[in-house]
Amino acid sequence: MPNTYKSLGKAKRQQFLDSRARAGELNDYFIRKVAEGKNKMSVINAIRNKIIQRVFACVKNKIPYDKNGLKFNNFSKG
Repeated sequence: MPNTYKSLGKAKRQQFLDSRARAGELNDYFIRKVAEGKNKMSVINAIRNKIIQRVFACVKNKIPYDKNGLKFNNFSKG
């Protein structure tokens, strides 16, 4: 079981690095939050959670991911 968690953590980290490498919504979010004074690791964890929420929403609704159709705040709590 621990190996599963370790590989999942590596996959989440790779997803984050891929999203940071491209200019886009998540990269803009990262830059904005760090500029506001948030801790970088907190922002990285928030982005990881947003990626996971999007994946699960697509799986649950059985729809392919469309970056133009899913907006950042659709999955935020509150």
